[in-house]
Amino acid sequence: MLKFGAALSFKQGDLTVGYVTNISKAGCFIQVAHNVTMRAGLNELSDDPDYDFVSQLPIGRVVLARITKTLENNTKFNCSLRKSLVVYGVHLVAKSDMKPQARLPCLILATSSDGISFGQLKGSYHKLKIKGTPAAGTAGQLCLVEIAKVAQDKIVGNFIEWCAEDSEAQATSQERHFAQMYASVLEESRQDIVAAKKQKEANVEGGEPDIEKLVENKRRQTQLEE
Repeated sequence: MLKFGAALSFKQGDLTVGYVTNISKAGCFIQVAHNVTMRAGLNELSDDPDYDFVSQLPIGRVVLARITKTLENNTKFNCSLRKSLVVYGVHLVAKSDMKPQARLPCLILATSSDGISFGQLKGSYHKLKIKGTPAAGTAGQLCLVEIAKVAQDKIVGNFIEWCAEDSEAQATSQERHFAQMYASVLEESRQDIVAAKKQKEANVEGGEPDIEKLVENKRRQTQLEE
């Protein structure tokens, strides 16, 4: 995406491709255009709570990000690298839509052995507890949930069914396109990481040049010539 300067036409909800430029306690910083860097908080790097961002997000890695917030008159941006938001969008479901007995699609984030799972309403940040989840459920699956309780600090729903191929809650063509984009960028970055590791191993085996020693030898050679 080729855009320059401040107050760009980026807006909340946009998808953009960028490159990791830095990562610290403040988050992961991603350059998406000339003089334009976005920030993804450490909790926005993956849906996996055990994600190893140190090894998986090296400097220079290409990523696909969803803009989750714009700041300071559209000159600063927060984004997310989480697949659940990149593929399905963000801020598409209002809490006012979550009335008891309403049926909404959810993405499973984690499961437990007691039939309780924890999910996220598709297209939003809203988390909820899902009761009655089948034992075969795994993280990443889409299911239909009937809302049972909506409180200020908690949302509870009951599992209804998995989203089948012909279900209205199944991914739209646009979501499938975003999923393909996400997979393509992920594969490209995986290949880059593997190539970088091989190069590093080759340098170690071949004896990576000691820059300080080379400089010292050159200095001595110069003195002898004088």
